[in-house]
Order: sequence, then C-alpha cells, then structure tokens
Amino acid sequence: MSLKRDPFLKFYTADWLGEPRLKMCCRSARSLWIDLLCIMQEADPCGFLLVEGIQPTTAQISRLVGDTERDVKRWLAELIAAGVPSVVGGDMPEDVGVLVPAGLPAGTSHVRRRYGLATD
Repeated sequence: MSLKRDPFLKFYTADWLGEPRLKMCCRSARSLWIDLLCIMQEADPCGFLLVEGIQPTTAQISRLVGDTERDVKRWLAELIAAGVPSVVGGDMPEDVGVLVPAGLPAGTSHVRRRYGLATD
C-alpha cells in the first residue's frame, strides 16, 4: 500500500490545542513535535519519521530542527513517554499496524492522525 503525500499538511487547530497527550508535554517538546510533523509530511512514505528513506538519529534531528542534541533527546523522551508518536514495532492498535509499509525499521516514529485513525 502506498501512502500518497498531499502537498499540504491537514492541520486541525482544535486537535492540536485539545490533544491531552501533547498538552502534558512542555512547550519545547510541542515545538519539536510540530517540526517533526512537517518532516513526516514530506517523508516517503508520508507520515513516518524518515529523511530520504533514512531514520534520522537524535543528532541528525537536532541539526534538522536547529536545537541541541541534549534538548532534542529530552523532548523526544517526553513526547514518547506521553504517547504522542506511535512507533513501528511498538505497541500499536492493529488497525494502525496494518497501514505500516513492510520493511520500515523498528523504532520509526509515525503520526496516527495521518491515516485518520486517531487512537486517543
């Protein structure tokens, strides 16, 4: 199954402002998340944290977003602990798991709302 990338990000402000998992995170972690959403929108397949097919390291993410690696590690940990991103190979609902393209490396973050299958 190929996931078609739209030329724009469908961004629903009420979802962003009302997402309880995201609201538990500090403002800096939420800022990182919106940058990651933009990167995932441009990825192939769309919705997964990949840059030209490569799962970026924390150091690479820090360079992409312009923050220190130490801060990015802390904010990513906060987002993951709050359950904001889903992770390939992690504990995810079956209806989301079937949409993950074969061959993606375990640990690749992705956004559930990209598929209209929000699990919160």
